Amino acid sequence: MLFACSCSCADEEGSVACREYIARILAIQDERQARGDELNEVLQRYENDEIEREPMLAQSHAWQARENELRTKVSDLYHQARLKDCL
Repeated sequence: MLFACSCSCADEEGSVACREYIARILAIQDERQARGDELNEVLQRYENDEIEREPMLAQSHAWQARENELRTKVSDLYHQARLKDCL
């Protein structure tokens, strides 16, 4: 994913701030992807009768709770970055 900075990134301070926002966004999106992949593996194992329902549900609930946190954080970062004309 490629991001381009607009007006406020013209100066060095704005550019650094934009790079920080983008780095934080990408790190969270990477974590979300990795956690989603892990959950998909758990669900596949459940479908293959390799794990019981309760451990699958526990991991699914843990994933959902963390996903909600990460989604909120990344949405806020996107909003902040847009306000700074980073996106």
